[in-house]
Amino acid sequence: GVYAGQRYLPAERLADAIRLHSAGYDASMGMEMHWAMGFHLGGHTDPTGAVIASMGDDSSLTTFGHAGQGSSLAWADTQTGLVVVFLCNSLMGSEGARQRRRAISNAVWHALND
Repeated sequence: GVYAGQRYLPAERLADAIRLHSAGYDASMGMEMHWAMGFHLGGHTDPTGAVIASMGDDSSLTTFGHAGQGSSLAWADTQTGLVVVFLCNSLMGSEGARQRRRAISNAVWHALND
């Protein structure tokens, strides 16, 4: 909740907004999901190692954001302070969009970890 040294949201409100509120299979998304209050959360979804693809394989429950209909993605990670936004004007099918978002997010995580 802080930008340029000014607090815009109380820390407690931000923590509540991005904490895990629901986890499990989401029929509308067609996959296992972690949900905060309107945000997707990253990280592993089950013991098999499945991950929320949009925010990359190195995301965690401290990573929150949302993807659009194949042409946009925004996420932030509270541990690293990293913010990622991807916008384009090219729609893809659901699987192609998932693969593109995962590839972009993984490239960002790998650049951060190198």
